[in-house]
Amino acid sequence: MGMNSTFFRLMAGLIGVLGLFVTIMMAREGLKADLLLGVLFVLFFLLYAVLGEYKLRWLLMLLGAKNLSSKRSGRGNFRQ
Repeated sequence: MGMNSTFFRLMAGLIGVLGLFVTIMMAREGLKADLLLGVLFVLFFLLYAVLGEYKLRWLLMLLGAKNLSSKRSGRGNFRQ
């Protein structure tokens, strides 16, 4: 796990926790229409922070999402 991956996972965790507080405040104010979107926001960022990009992509593929990643994304191991 590189430094870049750790940084992005840490940032996702911080955004997820901040989103959790915002979602709790929305629930207290009675904004039920925005509550589902807030919960999905928090769930995505906290799952990214815990699982990382590749495990989250694998989990989404299990749920039926298509893998649209390109083989030439510019990232990865270039040794052959």
